[in-house]
Formats: sequence, structure tokens, C-alpha cells
Amino acid sequence: MNNKISSTHLERRAVVYLRQSTPKQVEFHRESTERQYALADRALTLGWDKSQITILDSDLGKSGQSTTGREDFHRLMAAVGLGEVGAVLALEASRFSRSQADWHKLLDICALTDTLVIDHDGIYDPNDFNDRVILGFKGTWSHTELHGMRLRLQGAKLNKAKKGELRCSPPTGYVYNPEGKLVLDPDEGVVAAIQLAF
Repeated sequence: MNNKISSTHLERRAVVYLRQSTPKQVEFHRESTERQYALADRALTLGWDKSQITILDSDLGKSGQSTTGREDFHRLMAAVGLGEVGAVLALEASRFSRSQADWHKLLDICALTDTLVIDHDGIYDPNDFNDRVILGFKGTWSHTELHGMRLRLQGAKLNKAKKGELRCSPPTGYVYNPEGKLVLDPDEGVVAAIQLAF
């Protein structure tokens, strides 16, 4: 057992929190999902009884940019706030949240209730200064990574636009032909419906 994990932590639940940003990621990136579920085994090896391990996986396929619609994140925060949780486990900081405000709110509540944070790199006590610095850096890095991804995507779009190759979803009734030109949809049903509407 790790020296940061005390008997008071083991008397409370270990909560494994799972999240992936989109349904497409859940469908096509199964390795990430499996690695997240495997955190329950890590909790077992760290000393929690199987009956004390809770898996929250309803937020799979939901973005971490906000807590809106992430019911399991709210359940996690409530359980931690009530002192029911000895440790929260996630693959990495970005699984909890891509928002620094939400991440630091979780850390503050964990510190108040003496709840550990466990990820694939280690076990952290939010009350320990050095651990808090590392956790803060992980949250900042997650936020920075998201900003970098946005910049790369925007740069790629601008580059395609400069070359005249950017294709957006055309308005209803139009499609791109094989040459890449915008033309009326050849589907007679679509054309009829548009004519009926206008």
C-alpha cells in the first residue's frame, strides 16, 4: 500500500471517473475506454475492497469543456463534498475536466475532505504542497493542450481556405459534385421539398 493511502481513505469509496469527449471517440478509441475501466483494478491493488469501488461512466462521449450535461461529474463532486470518497481515479487530469475552474474546484473539495487524486502517473494528496503544484500543472497542461488543438485546427482550416479547398457543409438543397463545385442536389425529392417550402 502507498504511504499516502491511509485506513481512513480505504474506509471510504474509491471512485473511478470515465470520460471521452465525443461518441465517436467512445466507438473508435476502445483502448482509452478499456484503460479507464482498468483503473478499478488499480484501486483493488491499492487496497480498496471491490465493494468500495464505484465506476462512473455516464459521461463517456461528453466534452470536458463544461460540466453541462455531465451528470456523473456532478455526482462525483457531491460525493467528494460529502466526505464519502477516499480517492478519485482517472486516466489523466483532462478526463475530469478541460476547464481549469472545474478542475481547481474539484481539487479544493478534495483538499477539504482529504480525498486523494489518482491517475496513471501517481497518487496525489491535494493537501500536500508539492502534490498540489503537480496537480495544478496537470490541469493547466490539459487546458493548454486544448488551446493548442484549437489553434492547429483553425490554422489547417485557414490554410485550406487560402488554397480554395475548404469545404463546409453546404446548405440544404446543394451538394458538391465530383469536381468539388457546389451544385443543386440531384435528388428530386430534396428539390421538390425545397420548392414546396419556398
